[in-house]
Amino acid sequence: MSGGENLKRILDQICRDKGIDRTLLVDAIEEAVRSAVRKKFGGRRDIEVQFNEELGEIEAFQYRTVVDDVWDEDTEIHIDDARVLDPDIELEDDLGEKMENIADLGRIAAQSAKQVIIHRLRDAEREVVFDMFRDREG
Repeated sequence: MSGGENLKRILDQICRDKGIDRTLLVDAIEEAVRSAVRKKFGGRRDIEVQFNEELGEIEAFQYRTVVDDVWDEDTEIHIDDARVLDPDIELEDDLGEKMENIADLGRIAAQSAKQVIIHRLRDAEREVVFDMFRDREG
C-alpha cells in the first residue's frame, strides 16, 4: 500500500471513528501543514497547501511575484528565473512552485502542526455532540 493510499485510509478511519466531516479534517491538516511550513521557511512567504486526493498526498506551493529587480527572494522571483520554469510568464504574474522538501519540517514545526490538528479535531467533535443534543432540546 502506497503512502498516499495509507493517508487516505487513515483520514477515512478518523472520520468514521469521530463522526467528523472529511472536508473539515482535510482543512485542518492543510492548515496545520501551512502553519508548519511557515514556521520552518518564514512567515512572509505566500504558501498554499492542498490535499491531492488522486495521489493521497499533502502538497505545498510557494507563490512569488515575477519582477525585474528582486528585493525579497521569499516573495519575488526574477523574470529570467521564472521563465526557466514557465516560458509564458510575464512581469507581475504570480508563479507557483511546488515545495519538494516539506516532509522534513523538523520537530518544532511538526509539533505545531500536531497541535493545530488536535485543536481543530476537538472543535469538530464538540460540534458533532452539540448537533446531536440540539435536536433533543425541548
